[in-house]
Order: sequence, then C-alpha cells, then structure tokens
Amino acid sequence: MNTKITCPVCKKTGTSAEVNPQGKDISIVHCVICGVYEISRSEEIVLSHQSENPKLAFSLRKRFDNGEKNIVHTTNSEKIIKSVDFPETITQKSEEVVRFLYNNKQYTSSGFILAGKNKYIFGIVNDNELELVITMLEDQGLIGLNGKKFATGGGNYNLSGAGIQLAEKSLVPDKKLYEKSEADEKAEFLAVATLLGSVGIVALGQSIFKKYKNDTEELNEYRKIKTQIKKRIGVVQSFADINQVKEKDEIAYNIVLDIFQLYSNGFNRASVVFCGALIEYLLRKQNYKGSFSKMITKATEDKLITKKDEAKLNLIRLERNDYAHDLEHKITEDETLIAIQLSIKMLDKIIC
Repeated sequence: MNTKITCPVCKKTGTSAEVNPQGKDISIVHCVICGVYEISRSEEIVLSHQSENPKLAFSLRKRFDNGEKNIVHTTNSEKIIKSVDFPETITQKSEEVVRFLYNNKQYTSSGFILAGKNKYIFGIVNDNELELVITMLEDQGLIGLNGKKFATGGGNYNLSGAGIQLAEKSLVPDKKLYEKSEADEKAEFLAVATLLGSVGIVALGQSIFKKYKNDTEELNEYRKIKTQIKKRIGVVQSFADINQVKEKDEIAYNIVLDIFQLYSNGFNRASVVFCGALIEYLLRKQNYKGSFSKMITKATEDKLITKKDEAKLNLIRLERNDYAHDLEHKITEDETLIAIQLSIKMLDKIIC
C-alpha cells in the first residue's frame, strides 16, 4: 500500500512509501533526497525517534544513483555510510552537488534548495562551506539562482547548461575520466575488491593496475569486467537477505557468502561445488543420515523437496565430483544460477 510518510533518514515530509509490500515487514521508501531504499520496520521505528542523518542520506542517494540496491536494517547503517566515498575539497563537494541536482531533475522542475534545510547537501557540506560551494558553482556558471537568495544564506537554484554537461560527463563513461594515476586506479580497484572479498583480487588480477588512458582495448576490457561483476552482484543481492541467515546459522551464512562471492567473480565451478556442500549440510541439520543420495531420497519422501527438485539435486550430486576434478568440464552461468536458486530454496525451508 502506497502512503505518505516522513522519510526515516532525512525527515523529508510527504515522502512516498510502499508499506508492508506482499505482507513483508518492511517499507520501500521513495525519497527525493535519499532515493529509493528498503527499510525494515524495526529500523524505521528506531530512526523515527532520532534526528535526521545527513551522512546516511547522502550515502543512500549516492548508491541509488549508482544503481545499487539499498536495504537498511538495524545493524548496517554505518556499513552503508562506509561504502561510499565522501568528497573532501570544496571543488569535489561542488561537483557532487551538481551531480545531485542533475539526478534530482526527475523529482522537481522548480529548482533545488541549497541551504541548511537540505539534509543531503549537509551530509557533505557544512555551514561554513555552503557559501564557498555556491560561489564556486556560480562563478563557473554551473547553477543559476531561481528567484532571490535567502536571508539566512543559500537559495533556490537550477542547473545551467554547463552544469548539465559537467554532470553528464561524470555519469557517462568517458575515456578522460580514466586518465588517473596508477595509485588512483589501485584505490578504485581495491574498493571493488573489498566488497567482493579476497577472491575479487584474484579474479581481476594485476591487469587492473595498468594505465588505461593510452590503450582503448584495455580500457574497454576493464569496463566490461566491472559491468559483469556489478551485474552478478545485483543478481545475488536479489536472492536472499543473508543477514537473517547469519543470526540463525553462522556456518550456513559463511557458505552462502562464499557462494555469492565466487559467483560474483565468475567462478561457476566453485560456486556449484559449494552449493552441493551447503545442501548436504542443510540435510544433515534435518538429522538425515547416510550418503548424499539417501538424504535426497529421504527429503523427497518427507516432502521437504519436490520431485523436480530431487532431480536437480541428484544432478548436482552426480556431477559434483566432475566439477571438482574434471577441469575440462565447463559450467555455464545458467547452470550455476539453478544450483544457487535451489540452495537458497533449501535454506529458506530449513533455516529461515
């Protein structure tokens, strides 16, 4: 059910939200400041009794603009904040404001307020910096005043043509944006690798540390790898909330985490092997004994799994050794996803 609420994070009134979609104890918030994010009911109640959180608002919007799914619950607000880079200099903060104004165009046509009341802006710009940021943006012709300045500072602004060009240049892949030092490229790579775990470092390899500005082929390959990894991360994020798994069974949580990291990095063979290990572990938690084959048969008899699932499980069982030992045996991404989906289905039935 869609309703109007006060955004739990930035306290923007009149914010649209889907409350308890499909009977889930969550809200999906559509905020003009924070972007779209999912929040657990318990965290929504906690934040409703707190003042606005500018840093979290900035982080949510930054991730939303980057196409990342935001899920806020009682333990991960700091993790979300740490997942984005905050601008440090006035120049960087000014460019960030331009990007936000550009991305916010879908919500308003009457300009945007640069003032203390804007909690997104004050996630990155403090009171002492606001006029400096506005001065820089005006001097460079990136914004135009829509009306008069406020007596207390700031005002209502629109992006100029130059501002739109700057925003689009930073949003659309452009070779010039990759003309960085080797140290900058290493930092960017390590940020991605941190998200994916140590496996990511092995997958991307030292080739990422090369300079791309003089080699179009390597630049395109770099972009391709990043796109593939981002897509796979999006897929695994849609499967399940592994945090609730951690609360109930840490061993299963660690295996699921390994599966997701391996799949995200394109290790299909290893992902399927770990899926088999997870399913066998889950069946033993049901006090099933004997071989993997006997446990699968027992699970079917107990109607824990369907006949169709039984066939899939036996396929994983029969080919698991081949996956592990036959290096010429290729595993497609579709086959890997089937194994992961079946693992998550078993996880939901037995753990969640």
